[in-house]
Amino acid sequence: MNDAAVAGESGLEVYTVSHNLLLAHAEAVEVFRNNSKCKDGKIGIAHCPIWFEPYDSSDPDDKEACDRAMEFMFGWQMDPTVYGDYPEVMKKSIGKRLPTFTATQSKKLRGSFDFVGVNYYSAFYVKSIAEVNHDTPNWRSDARIEWRKQNKA
Repeated sequence: MNDAAVAGESGLEVYTVSHNLLLAHAEAVEVFRNNSKCKDGKIGIAHCPIWFEPYDSSDPDDKEACDRAMEFMFGWQMDPTVYGDYPEVMKKSIGKRLPTFTATQSKKLRGSFDFVGVNYYSAFYVKSIAEVNHDTPNWRSDARIEWRKQNKA
């Protein structure tokens, strides 16, 4: 993903790790809920998303990129725990590199929280990128976005 990364596959490993974290979460929730010592307890999941706003608020492509960025940032983790699957925009963009859930895993993930925590620390503007280098895929190029610290104005 950057010059410091001398090995690995940034367009694959990030999705594999996240997928396994979600599966571990679902397993932990099941154990918690089936433990008689936890019968009145609540269990949740915490996310640390970044908020996005369009780089150019008058550009429809940047507005759409903003929605896409939120799906790649927040929906990536939240959708599986609500709907049992990844956002459609991610599945379409990432293709075979995005792991899939079995029907059993999907069922276990859906509703695997009693509450959701959101640790919100920062925000960026996002610019749509029409063309990306498919030879070196990574999370940002899959989302076709570029983060900016300032907006167009």
